[in-house]
Amino acid sequence: MKGWKTVLSENFTTKVPHDYTVIALDKDVVEVQDPSGLFVMHFQHRSVKAKIHPDDTVSVPAQQIPAYHFMRGWIKSFASIRLTDDVSQVVGTKYQTLTAAGIEKHHWLSALKKFGASKNPQRGYRFWLIRHEESALLVWVFGPTPSLDFTRVIQDGILNAVQLGKEIGLKSRPFIETVVELANEHVGADTVAAVDEQTVTIGGVKIRVNQLHDTWMGQPENLAEDVRDFFDDLLVEYTGELNEIDGWQEVRTRVFPSLIPEAMLPTLTPKDSVTGSAEAAQPSSIITEPWVNNLFIAYRVGRSDRYITAADLANWDISLDTVHEHALANLARSTRKLSMSGGHSDKYALFSFPADDVMNSSRMLLPLVQKNLRAHLGTTYYMAVPDRHVLLAFSSDDQATLSWLRHQVEIRFTNATEPLSDRLFMVTPDGIVGEERRPQHPPATSA
Repeated sequence: MKGWKTVLSENFTTKVPHDYTVIALDKDVVEVQDPSGLFVMHFQHRSVKAKIHPDDTVSVPAQQIPAYHFMRGWIKSFASIRLTDDVSQVVGTKYQTLTAAGIEKHHWLSALKKFGASKNPQRGYRFWLIRHEESALLVWVFGPTPSLDFTRVIQDGILNAVQLGKEIGLKSRPFIETVVELANEHVGADTVAAVDEQTVTIGGVKIRVNQLHDTWMGQPENLAEDVRDFFDDLLVEYTGELNEIDGWQEVRTRVFPSLIPEAMLPTLTPKDSVTGSAEAAQPSSIITEPWVNNLFIAYRVGRSDRYITAADLANWDISLDTVHEHALANLARSTRKLSMSGGHSDKYALFSFPADDVMNSSRMLLPLVQKNLRAHLGTTYYMAVPDRHVLLAFSSDDQATLSWLRHQVEIRFTNATEPLSDRLFMVTPDGIVGEERRPQHPPATSA
């Protein structure tokens, strides 16, 4: 399933679209949420080894109790639901699969009408019982009835991808096999391969995954998310040795945007390019886009000084837009676990990333970073990147204080190990605006 990701539990797996949210509520209870809020799908695994008391309507029955009768009893435990379609067998599925549909009972709809039923459509339900040997999976999905009908194909795709039974159980599968499968889903097909039970290769370099193994032993249901986090961090730290035969598939997970001062452009020599080919003989062949405050956006591989060139785009047969899209996505993934620290004083509020990082300045480009800061600094505020490793964000209603803050940026720029810009960037709801000019003389006051 292209564009889908694996959901792992201790006793079952399935696949869902990449942008869906997966929440492990327990080792065998998983909830899947559609990003637009159209529906929520709930999975709960049960064992059928033990005999069940006839009055127990919320446990999976033993083999001698017909699944059909169990499912009707199970649905009755949802007190507010009435069936619109009775229980039926799903034809063509690999396991014994029963399904039924229902809606909230009429008195719920009447209550909604008092508040405008047209704005609050009735909530619908679908139920599935999937049986295989000594395993069973209870699944139900709920949401506004029109949304459930609209997303029926996706629901069926998720259910058809279910793998159930003791041979599918997460701890029964080879750990390294599962890690490689999940990693390649995340970073690209055939990028990661297994070496032994706790070692993989990526870009020809061996990487130990014993930390993942320890986490998996304690919480196997979180492995999919742990693998994504592990390889996100790894691909930021590791750039590998790229050469002329490397294609876009090897580079796309490791490309990041980089802000370059105009004065630095002549220093970017052909040896900094990915391919190092003769076509990249001029500094101008390194791909750059003019931005604001005399800065340019270039694209580098990881934390290295190797930049994407026009020759690279030609060799890979891709567009600059494609590079930009992947670069921002990679930067967003490397930023999602970070947080800015700071606070408010009497005259200003200031936030920054607590640890210096060569990618901090580029994080100014991320809409998510801009949005999160608005909650603390207001709809319009300032950013500064005096050093490539530094991102400052601040606001003040006092002009003298703002002048003092600007002066602190200039001081940091003068003493920077990798100076980037001594000017301020105004962040507005419509985007980032550069300074047209700066004061000729720094203020003598302090705040």
